Amino acid sequence: VLAGGTVSPPSGEYDAGTNLTITATPDAGYLFMGWTGDVVGNYATSPTNILLNTAMDVTAVFSQDADADGLLNSEEVTHGSDPRLADTDGDGLDDDLEK
Repeated sequence: VLAGGTVSPPSGEYDAGTNLTITATPDAGYLFMGWTGDVVGNYATSPTNILLNTAMDVTAVFSQDADADGLLNSEEVTHGSDPRLADTDGDGLDDDLEK
């Protein structure tokens, strides 16, 4: 069980050579940040296609504070700032200082 979201299909065993589409779905208040583990290339999007040519371990990463500025993603949305940018308006002050 992942904190912050779900992945489909769930973990399991697949035949070698299987082309698998995996999808990360964040829970309310979380954002999907990307994949970690045995992935090659840029898999920061969901859904993602992977070719299973060997045993692989792939994990979805979710965050409640995607930009690490001290405001939860849900608070950022309430204040009209971008939860993926610490300084939405580019003025040099993190969004948590301008709430």
